[in-house]
Amino acid sequence: MILIDSSVLIEYIKENKTELIESIFENNLQPCINHIIYSEFIYYYLSGICLAYSSPFFKGEVRWG
Repeated sequence: MILIDSSVLIEYIKENKTELIESIFENNLQPCINHIIYSEFIYYYLSGICLAYSSPFFKGEVRWG
């Protein structure tokens, strides 16, 4: 098992620096997260969605970062 930090997950959904997670799955390692990491990830994920929909410049796609 290998602990995945929220920043690794965030970069993965932003499609930046995906090599780490991809190599974890390719090498049959079992990624895990705890409730703190999950909370940080969900906070970032939801804030990105809320900012995208509340922007007057929203054009139908969610942008991260």
